[in-house]
Amino acid sequence: MPVFKYTGRDAQGNLVVASREAEDRDSLIDYLRKEKIFPIDVKEEKPFLVFKFKNRFLERFTFQLSGLLDAGIELPKALSILLKRMNMYWEKDVISRIKKEVVKGRALWQVLSESTDIFSPFYISMIKAGETTGSLDKVLGKLTLFYEEKRELRDRFVSMLIYPLILILVGAGTIIFLVIYILPKMMFIFKELEVELPLVTRIFLSLSTFLSKEWKFLIILIFVLILLGKKLLVNKKVREKLDKVFLKIPFLNSFIYKISFVRFAGALELALLSGLPLLEALDICQEVIPNSFIINKLSQVRKDVAKGITLSESLRKNEVFSSQILDIILVSEEAGNLEDFLPKVAKSVSREVKNQVERFLRLLEPMVIFVLALAVGFLVTAVLLPIFQINLQTF
Repeated sequence: MPVFKYTGRDAQGNLVVASREAEDRDSLIDYLRKEKIFPIDVKEEKPFLVFKFKNRFLERFTFQLSGLLDAGIELPKALSILLKRMNMYWEKDVISRIKKEVVKGRALWQVLSESTDIFSPFYISMIKAGETTGSLDKVLGKLTLFYEEKRELRDRFVSMLIYPLILILVGAGTIIFLVIYILPKMMFIFKELEVELPLVTRIFLSLSTFLSKEWKFLIILIFVLILLGKKLLVNKKVREKLDKVFLKIPFLNSFIYKISFVRFAGALELALLSGLPLLEALDICQEVIPNSFIINKLSQVRKDVAKGITLSESLRKNEVFSSQILDIILVSEEAGNLEDFLPKVAKSVSREVKNQVERFLRLLEPMVIFVLALAVGFLVTAVLLPIFQINLQTF
């Protein structure tokens, strides 16, 4: 649901500034009037602006709530303490609304399900399982570890990608500067001398002329392509086709399958430890998988398990994960301690993913340097060739 920021006056005349989810503007105004708040201004806020830090908030919320409940503090009191710790107004508003509904006697998972922009279906299902089994503090602790591992892997990848990106940006900026500003000035001299320009020089000169005249058009085109790309990615059919193509790329497919297994194993372990049956746990696991093609395979696995086929057999039949992983799942199933084996295997695969990312980025750096050096080399050649021709004509 959309989020609206509103300004109003309560029954005592105090100014109230807060945010709330609502189906539309009129629904929010009706709600405010029932709460005896006179609305002065109501504006819809963009989800990106309101929840751009939602992952960080979710991790902090889970970690701190887990610690407070583990210390024996009741949920309403724990939410009051959390409310004081938050700094951003929308964070305070979210926790305030959660606390208000919990005090009324509603289950925490029911309240969280009204803020799906922040709390995913997977997260809500885990909270529901924790409340049902009376182990909410333990589930929150496991969720904290789950999101920490997810963040660490993402941060590791981003931090290692920074240096190659800086190289690309600096190199590309330097080449564009040389092509647009330096090359045309030198070419003007060559034209006055009536020297026939080599092919490589004419190519760079044409590129320079195009960039100088059409740079505004290129910026608009890039902006339009980005918007179009975002809209296409939202389309379910397009996303499924792209996900299928990604799994056919040699290096990328191994990376996607391993990341998917790490998330699958973490979610399945968490669901089983929370007391959920295997079928329900498999439904929840699909929420954390990044590839829609693998999600479809896991959906078929769930159907097979419902028919009585073992998890390892169904995963092997649908070719979801590697045979080594499936062998370990088979052994753990036979031993009856699947939830104990999963984190060990996931940890091992997670290390493989980290090593794979490191190797890729180590190869990426020299490749970027080589490509940039090649581009600069061609540019220097384009400038020097006419000079050599002039020197040859003087002899």
